[in-house]
Amino acid sequence: MSQETIKNKGRGRIFENDVLEFLTRTNPLVIYCIYFPVIGGMLYYGHVHKLLGFRLEAILFVTGILFWSLFEYFAHRFLFHMPANTPRAKRFVFIMHGIHHEYPRDKGRLFMPVIPSVTLATIIFLTMRLLMGWNALAFFPGFMLGYIC
Repeated sequence: MSQETIKNKGRGRIFENDVLEFLTRTNPLVIYCIYFPVIGGMLYYGHVHKLLGFRLEAILFVTGILFWSLFEYFAHRFLFHMPANTPRAKRFVFIMHGIHHEYPRDKGRLFMPVIPSVTLATIIFLTMRLLMGWNALAFFPGFMLGYIC
């Protein structure tokens, strides 16, 4: 996307339908209110009920934050900026991430909408749980803090 197409004021629109458009926007406070309790709750549960030691939790938590950076790089590189040759593919890429580049200061698009965000977070957590066992209770919160930051 060229510099002249970036709009530093205003809000982009993805759908003509007002309901669908509303569902694509998320106030950052909503994301904070969802994920900060999840982060704290998982760390608490892992420490108290699954007996993850403080040192192990700290190491896994910081590693999760770092892993988020790697995950974000690969998502941007291979998913959000994938080559799109058909109108349908171009629309998909624009809806997924292009609107953010066109309107980078639109606070309603800093985070993924709630329903896909929670769905994707659940899938990622369950995958981490399958691969890491209960250590995911410390790793995943770090990963999510990386997302929030």
